[in-house]
Formats: sequence, C-alpha cells, structure tokens
Amino acid sequence: VGGGFENKEYSLRSIFSIGELLQMFELSKISHASGRIEMERLDDLNNSFIRQRFNNNKDAFLQECKDLLISNTKDLPGDIDLDTNFEGKIEWLLQRITTVGQLTNPEFMFLWNLDTVESMDKLNCEREILTQVIDLLEQADDFKQFQSALKKFCKSNNLKAPRVLKDLRVLITGKSEGPPIGEIYDLMGRENFSSMIKNRLSSL
Repeated sequence: VGGGFENKEYSLRSIFSIGELLQMFELSKISHASGRIEMERLDDLNNSFIRQRFNNNKDAFLQECKDLLISNTKDLPGDIDLDTNFEGKIEWLLQRITTVGQLTNPEFMFLWNLDTVESMDKLNCEREILTQVIDLLEQADDFKQFQSALKKFCKSNNLKAPRVLKDLRVLITGKSEGPPIGEIYDLMGRENFSSMIKNRLSSL
C-alpha cells in the first residue's frame, strides 16, 4: 500500500480487503509527493490474488476453473479431461498464470487432453523410433520406469535420450522447449500422456 499508511507492503505477499485498508488508513500519513502506480507489478498482484483465492476457498476456486474451462472449450473437438489430477494441474498453473482466463491459453491446452496444436517444431527421431518409444511408455508403470527402459533402448539404438524426450514434448505441446517432460507426464497421467503422443504421431 502507498500514501496514507504507516507500514508499506511492497512484496505483494499480502492482499488487503477494502475494509482492512480503511482500518489501516491514516489521513496524516498522506504525502505531498505524487503517487505512481507500478503497472508492471499488476501481473504479480493478480497472481498473488488468485493464489490467495485458491488457498482460502479451494473447492470454490477449482469449481470456477472447471466452469470456465467447460465454457471456453465447448466448441473444440475432443473430450475435455477435468478429472485427472485437476487440483495438481491448477497448482502447477498458478506458478505460471496471472488470470484464470489463461487456463485455456494454447500452451496449456494439453493439460485438458485437448488437441489444439496447429503447428509443431521439427522432430529429431524417425516415426519408427518414436513408435517403439510409445510402446515403452505404455509398458511402464510410471515415468521413472519409463526413463530406465528408455535409457536402455537409446543405448542399443545409438540414440541420445534427451533428444527423444524433447520429441515427446513436441508431440504433446508442439514446442521443443518447455516444462520438463516428467512434470507433463505426472500432470496428465500415463494413459492421457501416451494416448496424445500416439494420436499426434499418427496424424503426421
């Protein structure tokens, strides 16, 4: 808060209601110096606010997110997934968004199991290799087990595992750079993860 207050909070760790600000306000603390709104900090303020809403009334906030997702994706092809690790996905997104409207940004649509990627970065591996990698994905119980199998597969086929994993990210998000592929796997769940990769590869 700015002029008119004894203690000035610059870290955005606290968000005050109008009632709280009225109680804290002191007329004698108003300065003659002109005030300045730091517009560049509004995104940080928005993020702090939606985090606070999540922490204070999680169920209501999650339901609002679901309602928004349903409304904003109703005309898109495919069945939206709002069941698999929904709370975990929202917590992950709260580190990356500043408004709830950004839940349906193109770079996040993979989280809801919706195929909206219009273009993809170039793949490193041949289709045959990636098809075998998908088989490894489907046979593994978790990402750690998949990584172990992939390491052996890459060694026997003279491949570099990071390049293969980058291809999986491309098939999911359309981009070679982005969140760690292990995070994406955990957020989406094994079935959605491998299914989306398989569908994207078959459409190329």
